[in-house]
Amino acid sequence: MIIVKHIRLIAEHTLISDASFTLSTGKIYGLSAPNGSGKSTLLRSLAGLRKSDGGTISFSDLPSQTSIKEQCFYFENSSWLDSNLTGYDYLNLINHLWKADPKHIEEAITTWQMQDFINRPIKKYSLGMKQKVILGMYQATDARYWLFDEPTLALDKQSVTTFLNYLSTARKKNKMVIFSSHAGDEVFHICDHILSITNPSLFLDGVNTNA
Repeated sequence: MIIVKHIRLIAEHTLISDASFTLSTGKIYGLSAPNGSGKSTLLRSLAGLRKSDGGTISFSDLPSQTSIKEQCFYFENSSWLDSNLTGYDYLNLINHLWKADPKHIEEAITTWQMQDFINRPIKKYSLGMKQKVILGMYQATDARYWLFDEPTLALDKQSVTTFLNYLSTARKKNKMVIFSSHAGDEVFHICDHILSITNPSLFLDGVNTNA
């Protein structure tokens, strides 16, 4: 469970001011907001990659001495990928860092149909191929919290269906999924709850969370 109290996020302007809400494991949350309104900033803050500008973010169900970075996986977008490495390099690295079952690597390759390109340098990938590698990286971990930023970007319709089916499986395994998207109802229909940002307010299922 993620417990957010009076969080404040500021970039060039105030993105979110004094928002408080609770998110539960075993649920899928959609994050909807216009470009520049703070989606990525919120995801980075929840993942522990950016300090909030006020308030607190805590995880009530982490084992003692376990940091959020050991339980939460967030890979922002394909610009983070080194074009000289292969997709397999990334799956193997992430799997090793998370000390996860190596069989997750082959499962990811099969799930996202990457057999034909996974051993090529990423500089030879299309944007859709890069996106599949990123999604496969989540599958290569044992993370309990999955945070995605525009995960269906550049995916074909079949791959979007695969993504939604995989989220359903993650929910059954009691993972928490939070993902942003501009695709709207096409993907948000799978969500249990919707977060939305209208600066400086954050809404959960249409209810303003700002104090």
